[in-house]
Amino acid sequence: MRWYRNAVSVIVISLLVVGLRLCEGFYLPGIAAVNYEEGMSVDVVANKLTSTINHVPFDYYSIPHCRPSGMEYGRIRNKHHLNIGQLLAGEKAEPTAYEVLVNVEQSCKWLCASSFTEKETAHLRKLILDEYHVRLNVDNLPVVFKFQGSTPDGFERPFVYLGYPLGSRSEGKNPTLYLNNHLEFKILIHQPSLYTPVEPISGASRVYRIVGVEVTPYSVSHRMVNDTLQCQTGQLLEVKPENLRSFVFSYDVKFEESNLEWATRWDPLLNTPNEYKSIQWYSLVNSSLISVFLTALVAIILLRTVYHDFTRYNNLEEPEDLDEDFGWKLVHGDVFRPPPMLAFLCVLCGAGCQIVFVALLTLGFAVLGFLSPANRGGLVTSTIGLWVLSNFVCGLVSARLYVGFGGSNKRLLTTSSALLLPTTSFGVFFFMNFVLAWSNSTAAVSFLGMAYLVCLCFVVSCPLNIFGAFVGYRAKQFDYPCRTNHIPREIPEQNRATVLTVSTLAGIQPFTVVFVQLIFILKSYWQNMFFYMFGFLFFTFLLLMISSAEVGIVLTYMTLNREDYRWWWRSLLTTASAGLYVFLYSIHYAMNANAEQSLHMASSIIYFGYTSLASVYFSLICGAVGFLSSLGFVFKIYSSIKVD
Repeated sequence: MRWYRNAVSVIVISLLVVGLRLCEGFYLPGIAAVNYEEGMSVDVVANKLTSTINHVPFDYYSIPHCRPSGMEYGRIRNKHHLNIGQLLAGEKAEPTAYEVLVNVEQSCKWLCASSFTEKETAHLRKLILDEYHVRLNVDNLPVVFKFQGSTPDGFERPFVYLGYPLGSRSEGKNPTLYLNNHLEFKILIHQPSLYTPVEPISGASRVYRIVGVEVTPYSVSHRMVNDTLQCQTGQLLEVKPENLRSFVFSYDVKFEESNLEWATRWDPLLNTPNEYKSIQWYSLVNSSLISVFLTALVAIILLRTVYHDFTRYNNLEEPEDLDEDFGWKLVHGDVFRPPPMLAFLCVLCGAGCQIVFVALLTLGFAVLGFLSPANRGGLVTSTIGLWVLSNFVCGLVSARLYVGFGGSNKRLLTTSSALLLPTTSFGVFFFMNFVLAWSNSTAAVSFLGMAYLVCLCFVVSCPLNIFGAFVGYRAKQFDYPCRTNHIPREIPEQNRATVLTVSTLAGIQPFTVVFVQLIFILKSYWQNMFFYMFGFLFFTFLLLMISSAEVGIVLTYMTLNREDYRWWWRSLLTTASAGLYVFLYSIHYAMNANAEQSLHMASSIIYFGYTSLASVYFSLICGAVGFLSSLGFVFKIYSSIKVD
């Protein structure tokens, strides 16, 4: 049999070597490059309409934009299949009427003649007042609008927005609105080196790759002179019913060769300004120092206070001496007494471990570059996939803790673990989807999409959770270092106000660790920008878990030292209170971000619904880490003393 195994090993290794030899690694995060010959057609794809004021996206054709030839009527379908992440973000891939030929410049080209009804004009006015931008994609690159602006410190620097503004407005209480009906595309192209894995289609000597697309919008009241369209009229197209009964859309196309290579074409969009990088480094150093301080505090407790307690307790010779003493050893007969609602506690810890598992894997893949924005919807899709598969972790941890603590109602534990988090998450999402559908938003998931999500949440995740619980039930009960007394010990009178204050304020520490990252995440949400600082976010998440563990240990020691053995729920809730501060700050940020405009009802419901769900997830992360670290701490200190 040995020769057989050796032969199989040789064959497998040979196949791997041959496969690796035939494979050519190329740009891991995104799709493969496309080589264009001069004169080839490039698709301009419509994504959606987005706003920094109203965060309800709309379809590109929700206003009468020019339709492609042959698609003048009926529903326009996407050019390619969309993943679940794109569907949830409201993204589309709809064809447009723009005709762009590589390295062929066009000037004042007629797109189409259009007309708006009074109802469509009123809808257009609302979109322009809400500062909606039109998001287009070319060769999987977003079309960007660049302009010079001032920072809050007064410095001038270029700003980049995804998409171009649908229109503009004048200043004043009753502003005049103008429609941007003429676009000037500037497409950056790069001629690749002689060696390329993709050969020219027809043997042409020059091929190009698109490395950037910029657009400048204009409002133009066109004129026809000698059957020639004139775009340089000097007159703007005001949004009025009489002006929009008959008008023209047009565009220019310019090409410019760039030294930017295709593999790095996303860098200008993802590069963070230097001031933001400085803030990130300052935040990371600040969080690290806080964690070091907490580590030192825990070290003092463990190496000095607890060690002193060990020496004092282990040197006691008579049982009467123990009665005259005080501290955490006096509750050794009750410290492992099962808490009330044990099953619910274990389910919360299991759910927290599941979210930690998903967050670590997702951030790890993002840091390695697997989740580049070039792979549209990849971040959300991978997160949902990991969340579904990690239900095994939730069931495993919940069942292991429940059996370890001596729980007996396995049916209750299994049902709660399998349904609590999926039902809560899907319930919030279903309500948010109803609001989006009521607003006619592109982010509203269709019936088939909802059925697909139901299958993921319940048909796939629940069996995985049950299987994890089955594995967890095979473990034995924990071997406690101390026996539990039959009669509970009387707890000294506690100042409830002090306990509640300390428990609530304890969440400030984990919150301060993620405070700066939370600002950047909320800012990217409100401004519809990319968030691509996953390296900082990954290390901040590690510091968050360290801080939550240390806060849980410190507060558990303080609780036990007051001769209060009810540390179970307190260790979870004190660290979980950090989620409350996340939610409160998200409310504060939303109010300040829209200080000059009133919040739209649908947009507010969506924002506060999802931030509340994110805050619950954050609480579960901190609570699970705090509880499990406290559990390990309690096992450690009580196994190090002599108890008869």
